[in-house]
Amino acid sequence: VDHHFYLLPRRKFTGKLRFCVTERGLFDFGKYYIEFGDFLGLRPVICSDEIGLRIICTAPQCETPEIEARGGEMGDVSVRRFILDDPSMILGYREYTGREPMKQISWNQTAKANRLMVRQNDFTTDRIAAVIVNMDPTHRPWMEKSLSLTRTVCEKLEAAKIPYALQSNGDLFTLAEGLGKNHLFFIQRRIGLSRLTGYTEFALLIEHCIRQRRMGCTYIVITPELNAECQAAVDRLGRFSDQAPIVLSGEEAAG
Repeated sequence: VDHHFYLLPRRKFTGKLRFCVTERGLFDFGKYYIEFGDFLGLRPVICSDEIGLRIICTAPQCETPEIEARGGEMGDVSVRRFILDDPSMILGYREYTGREPMKQISWNQTAKANRLMVRQNDFTTDRIAAVIVNMDPTHRPWMEKSLSLTRTVCEKLEAAKIPYALQSNGDLFTLAEGLGKNHLFFIQRRIGLSRLTGYTEFALLIEHCIRQRRMGCTYIVITPELNAECQAAVDRLGRFSDQAPIVLSGEEAAG
């Protein structure tokens, strides 16, 4: 940006420069140069210095109708008079994983399925959420849309006061469950600095989520493309969860 103006002696100039960042990423203000001298320009002097400021632009927001339609499953409390899950309110049954207490095994369902089955009781405490992001830069436009979905989902969870964690197989890394402006700030910062780098396979990330799973957690899976491999991993996560994961695709959002 070049700007020229004249000042009379003992006068001061103050100005503002407005700009717009149209892409996600890290932007350095860099250097500035000032050239000054007398009226005739016979003795010009040039000064320069580093501005020392940087801007991190995160991904833009986007629409997520799936989250709005299923928001009740993430935040509603079924029965508030109980502190623990009510064993009389059974949502369904799932396969025994070895981590549930023995009293939770349903012997009738075990006999029918010919394998150990456990009851899924209604949870009476506030739910939590885990946002799982598949960092697959194969289709970069869809991956950029996935980052927009990640930002929007986290903001919706923040507005609903639902604690949420972030897990990824790439340079978004992992952020423990939390809530508040600082928690959201760190996520948006990582989104802005992301170079769309993936470190491990999506299936390995899902296995990690299964090992670290918590009762009453809603899983929101964000992936650039829901191919057969991703679908198989999501289905496996669903078998170990209290409810089917919510899946958002960058390809569909870019639609």
